[in-house]
Amino acid sequence: MLDRKAKLIVSAFVLAMLAGAVGLVGYTARWSAILFFFPACVMIVVGGWQWRAARAEGDLSAWAKWGGFLAISYAAICAGFQLMLVMTVLKVTALPASSLIRVLIAFFGAQLLVLGNWKAKLPPLKAWRPASLSLGAAGEAAMLRFEGWLLVAYGLIVIGSAFLVPMSLIAPLFVSMSLASLIVVLIRRRQLSKTPTPS
Repeated sequence: MLDRKAKLIVSAFVLAMLAGAVGLVGYTARWSAILFFFPACVMIVVGGWQWRAARAEGDLSAWAKWGGFLAISYAAICAGFQLMLVMTVLKVTALPASSLIRVLIAFFGAQLLVLGNWKAKLPPLKAWRPASLSLGAAGEAAMLRFEGWLLVAYGLIVIGSAFLVPMSLIAPLFVSMSLASLIVVLIRRRQLSKTPTPS
C-alpha cells in the first residue's frame, strides 16, 4: 500500500531511531527496552496498516495517500520523541523535557485532526470482516465518516491536553480515551449492522 518514497522515508526514520537507541546503550553501558520503544511503535503501526491494506480490494489510490501520510507523520513524531530522549540523556537541551513532550503531543493531535478529516472523505475500504461486523457500502461509508470525526474530536482533545492537562494525567487520559473510542466504534458498527442499508 505504501509507495516507494513513503517506504524509504519511514525506513530512514526507523534506522535513525535504532541508531540513536544503540548509541545510547553504548553511552550509558546499560540495556533498556524503552530505548527501542519508539522504533518498535512505528514498525507495528506501519506493518499493521500494510497487512490490512494487502487484504483490501478495489481502487486503493486514495487510501494509499492516506496511509502514506499516516506512516510518514507517525514516524516523524516518534523520531521526535526519540531525539528528545537522546538529548535528555546527553543533557544537550536547554528546554525542560516536559515542554518538548507537550509540543510533540500537540503535533500528534494535529496529525489526528488531518487524518480524521481526511478519513471521513475516503471511499469504503473493501476488506473481509466477521459477519457480525459486516456492513453494506452505505454502512461502511457512514462508519468511515463516524470514525473520521471521532478522530478529529480525539485530535482536538489531544491538542488541548498537551497544553492544559498536568503531565501526570496525560497518559491515563489518553489510555481512557482510546479504550472509550474503541468501545464507541464497536457499538456504532453494531448499530449500523442492524440497520437495513443498500449494498
